[in-house]
Amino acid sequence: MSAANSLPTSSTGSFTNTLRDHDLLALANPFKPIAQVCSQVADDHVHRVKRTRACQQGVHVPDPVGARPAPRGRGIISLMGLRRGARIAGRLLIIAGLLVLAFAAYELFGTSLPEASSQQALQQQFAKELRGPPPTRTYPPTRTYPPTTAAATQPPSGSAIGIIRAPTINLDKAVVQGVGETDLQEGPGHYPSTPLPGQPGNVAIAGHRTTYGAPFFRLNELATGEPIYVTTTQGTFTYRVTRKHVVSPRDVAVLAPTRTATLTLTTCNPRYSAAQRLVVQAVLTGSSLTPAPAPVAATPTSDATPAGGATPPGAAAVTQLAGGGGPWPPALVWGIALLAGGTLTWLLARRWGRHGRLRGLLGYIAGAPFVLVLAYMFFASVSALLPASV
Repeated sequence: MSAANSLPTSSTGSFTNTLRDHDLLALANPFKPIAQVCSQVADDHVHRVKRTRACQQGVHVPDPVGARPAPRGRGIISLMGLRRGARIAGRLLIIAGLLVLAFAAYELFGTSLPEASSQQALQQQFAKELRGPPPTRTYPPTRTYPPTTAAATQPPSGSAIGIIRAPTINLDKAVVQGVGETDLQEGPGHYPSTPLPGQPGNVAIAGHRTTYGAPFFRLNELATGEPIYVTTTQGTFTYRVTRKHVVSPRDVAVLAPTRTATLTLTTCNPRYSAAQRLVVQAVLTGSSLTPAPAPVAATPTSDATPAGGATPPGAAAVTQLAGGGGPWPPALVWGIALLAGGTLTWLLARRWGRHGRLRGLLGYIAGAPFVLVLAYMFFASVSALLPASV
């Protein structure tokens, strides 16, 4: 009797499945008789049935000599491998989503912490300067002046030059000299190529719209006629809004010198974007000057002076309104460091987790401070890539 005829009736369907799932390539081999293949498949199936019943009775049945292993899937990617890949991809997507949320929180709230510290230092510096002797003014306190750009002497970059206040939008910040990336992270920055507040000409100040304290977050809410106060060591100057419009980032015409004492405020537009620049302009309407020695009249300037004027000594020519991004290499370096730190923390937690889930959790807790520091530095370097007035 052949092996196929010796099969139990209840296992006929299982034998059919075994025959179907066995080596189909062997069935298609013309050099191997079909009867021999079927006999080998039947023998293998009979052994599996016997072994299953013996296992149920607690008896071990050894594999016959030359027995073939149970057939396995021959697809390019097995179902188990596909599930594992999907699980890993899902975890990576979750981690990426958490990083994006953490970066958004850092931009909206985390950047306000260093800005607040810088503002405190700048205001203390400015208060100390106010207690000192007032500087000698080099222009008469009138409202209309010949066109000019800025005084020959500019304060050092990063120093406080005054306080800007706009009560209707809750703006009260120290103004720093310069509009570079690090300058605007401390507060509103003064364009070095323009006059200082209160001086003749077009005074220009840039500020962040949504990050680093967001000093100009509500700049769009300023209405015509509303006051803007700028206090310097020379006194307090009152400007009133005359115009509000949107320009492209390269439209530096808004910084051009004017015959009337003007204040120009710039920031990114719309909020959370740097596609455009919001510009608010105001004219000087009054001042409360600090007592000082008799003023020295400014050198007369011809009415034929071109509107563009000349760039003052020590100030670079402006080719774009404040808002350019920073360098990318630091972000790349800190990103690699964050990836390495996260991987090491995961490996540590996995190794400790072999001795219990609690120890695995302790591994994550031990590596968390290190990863958080790297994440903070990475977020700071990525933030520098964003436009400086966002």
